[in-house]
Amino acid sequence: MNDLFHFIIAKDNGKIFRIQLSKRTLYITIASASILLSIFGIATFSSLGLWTSNRYMDNKLSKLENRLGQVQKQLSVVSQKSKSKELQLTQQLSFLKEEKAEQTETFKAEREELISTTISDLKERSKLIEDIMGGIGIKINKIIPKSSRENSGGPYIANTDGAYTPLILQAEKYVQILRTLPLGRPIPGKITSRYGPRADPLNSKAAFHSGVDIRGRRGDKIIATGDGIVEKAFYNGGYGNYVLISHKNGYKTAYGHMKKFLVRKGDKIQRGQTIGLVGNSGRSTGPHLHYEVILNRKTINPSKYLAIKIPKKKRKVAHVR
Repeated sequence: MNDLFHFIIAKDNGKIFRIQLSKRTLYITIASASILLSIFGIATFSSLGLWTSNRYMDNKLSKLENRLGQVQKQLSVVSQKSKSKELQLTQQLSFLKEEKAEQTETFKAEREELISTTISDLKERSKLIEDIMGGIGIKINKIIPKSSRENSGGPYIANTDGAYTPLILQAEKYVQILRTLPLGRPIPGKITSRYGPRADPLNSKAAFHSGVDIRGRRGDKIIATGDGIVEKAFYNGGYGNYVLISHKNGYKTAYGHMKKFLVRKGDKIQRGQTIGLVGNSGRSTGPHLHYEVILNRKTINPSKYLAIKIPKKKRKVAHVR
């Protein structure tokens, strides 16, 4: 016989309830309740975990949405800055194009003015050289050789440099010729004996003077009167210390009675270069320079050549803009 369990429940109103359960039934009931409680606990724990996970996901989603909003704001700001920068660069580019166009026009105007000034200068220089040469009886067309058409050829290329190119070439040829002509004075002293017939200063006999004598102080510098090459530099009897310079176009100049010559045979000489010192060597009555101009192996009167004053080069002043 199964053992019975008696459960007495008393209420406040005095009623009493009696419940009788067998031991087996009680065990079954307790086991069932335990199972139900376990199931309920598991379900509650699972629900709590799911709720916590959902809460975590919601928070994370909210943070991501906030971050997305911030990124979108930043992108909006960057986009606005980019558009502003693009507009600024477009304006700068437009300004630079306008400035370049203005500079191009200014350059063209300055170039035209420079060409015009250059042509004017070349004409003045050419006219000056022509006047100098005309003053000593030299004809330009006889000195400047004509370009030969023989043994030459090549494709035809039109000249696009304008009208100033022939003037430049002409002026260059004029300058080259002018530099080789014996012009100006080798020393600045007084002429004591001119070219031509005279009484010999030592024996007073009739003689012919092949150059001019220019008084100087012993040791004064003697300069070359034109570009050329030293043909002779030695002690030449009555001429004393003597230098002979060969120029182009048949011209030569001779310098005598030097105290000392400062050049050697074969030296290239430029106008204005010191070639020796005034002295009294050779057949001479005092310190002076004997100077000769020779054309085509014959001495000529150097008076006109001595009278020419070569203008000094003008210094160009750079304009700072």
